[in-house]
Amino acid sequence: MGALEDLAAEGLEALGALGLSDLLEEAQARPRLPRALEEGARARRGEIVREGTARPELQRELAERLAGELRELLHLRHQFLQVDAGRERALFALASSFVDGALRALASHAPWPEVVEALRDALASHRARLRALVLELLAECGSIAPGAPPPGESVCAEYSPELQLEVLGVSAGELRPPVLDLGCGPGAALVHFLRRAGREPVWGLDRSAPASEGFLRLSWFDSALPRDTFGTVLSHQAFSLHFVHAHHRSAARAAAFAAKYMEILRSLLPGGRFYYAPSLPFVEEHLDPAAFAVSVRRVADTEFYAACVERRATT
Repeated sequence: MGALEDLAAEGLEALGALGLSDLLEEAQARPRLPRALEEGARARRGEIVREGTARPELQRELAERLAGELRELLHLRHQFLQVDAGRERALFALASSFVDGALRALASHAPWPEVVEALRDALASHRARLRALVLELLAECGSIAPGAPPPGESVCAEYSPELQLEVLGVSAGELRPPVLDLGCGPGAALVHFLRRAGREPVWGLDRSAPASEGFLRLSWFDSALPRDTFGTVLSHQAFSLHFVHAHHRSAARAAAFAAKYMEILRSLLPGGRFYYAPSLPFVEEHLDPAAFAVSVRRVADTEFYAACVERRATT
């Protein structure tokens, strides 16, 4: 890698260590640059500027990487945030502005102390805009109210395939292909497990899904599930968990989840089934019994329930 890419890699590594509270902190003064980044930029200033000038496309690549890291960081720190395609564009614009400002500061003929001040200005502007965007996302998903203190982190967890199937109350052999794991996670353990078990084709959909064949790297609201497509849809501690969160906190977001829920049911083949946990009693009770058969089961000795909705073959 060149000097600019080396510096960017160090910056992205530092970014990954931030928590939600760091992103939401309302700085009273301009942030200081990480010492390693400042020293690296000073030592290789000329090389960095030459690379940025000779390869204009590199700026866009760096902005895309930064925007992607920010998106993943937000998803990891608070799973109920929904960074859809529109917000991804906003993150890219934010990242592009920061990269451009940093390179302009380094390319100036000003003495180094003035360059550092310009870099701090660029970082302060970037953090303020990012904070505003995160607060907006938190409000949209109902995790923060106007004037309320920022929430704590709500992180995702990945469970073993065996545990997921046990909670959902189904075995691999019972699943009718094609199978969709809705919210498969970055590891997609259940998808790989079912493929090894011969339940092909098996698809995984998640905003952090692996970037490989058979996976849809999309948020639920950016995906369109075709009618009459899947024999089985599975979602363990994913779609319905987020639906419950929205149901209690945001009427607008809950309505969007209800529409997507019905889209999922329509994506089932006649006789197909949607297995999910937790259950959604506030929705299930309103389903047309002539079109869908609903079964709910308690999970072991807990207060936790899983559900299965079967699309009747006559619909």
